Amino acid sequence: SPTDWPTSKPKSPQPKAIVLRGGTIFDSRRGLMVSDQTILLRGDRIERIGSRRSFGKIPREAEVFDVRGKFIIPVPEPVVV
Repeated sequence: SPTDWPTSKPKSPQPKAIVLRGGTIFDSRRGLMVSDQTILLRGDRIERIGSRRSFGKIPREAEVFDVRGKFIIPVPEPVVV
């Protein structure tokens, strides 16, 4: 019967968390390269950026990549080069 149908859409799962640790990030607001940074990505969003020391807890489910020696340039929109 029609009453058996769900009344709302099922909640979509939260995107997977990815952490990039130890990289050098270009801070476009200040025009500086900032070393030893940690970035938390979730889906296509940057959720948090901070120094390795001050970053805080990394989500338990996150896949963590050591990116020491790499340069990261966050951009507001995806760029195809």
